[in-house]
Amino acid sequence: MKVDIWSDIRCPFCYIGKHKFEAALAQFPQRDRVQVEWHSFELDPALKTDASVNITDYLAVRKGVSR
Repeated sequence: MKVDIWSDIRCPFCYIGKHKFEAALAQFPQRDRVQVEWHSFELDPALKTDASVNITDYLAVRKGVSR
């Protein structure tokens, strides 16, 4: 079986999903028959890295929700 996974390395949810997938695959009895191919996908190409911006504030503004 081939599994294609599209993931953004900047996305914390992609990171969590990667680790959960790897843990599940490690427990799969036929894991040696699974071929995994990772692909890069940029969720927000316009996102600029700015260490001075708090992630909570950024997400509140970006998603239009309260902090």
